[in-house]
Amino acid sequence: HHTRQTILTETMSKDPFWSKPRTIKEFARYYGVDRRTFLKWISCPTLKDVRPERGYYFSVNQVKLIINHLGSNEEIKIEEKTTQVTVYP
Repeated sequence: HHTRQTILTETMSKDPFWSKPRTIKEFARYYGVDRRTFLKWISCPTLKDVRPERGYYFSVNQVKLIINHLGSNEEIKIEEKTTQVTVYP
């Protein structure tokens, strides 16, 4: 049993992120940010109409749209760490 579970987990983790519907929480974990930060990112004019279907999951097409706009998690980590710094007086 244990071996089969390990194989399944390894197979599943090799699936590309965009290969199935995703939640806001999964996106936040994918990009390594807070859920609120991710929601701010997708509130831009390009993605303003992309909202989770039935209030919970983004469809595969929506996931692809978001990743096409924001970039993959590998690309965004460097960019966002430098541009997200906000200093309040």
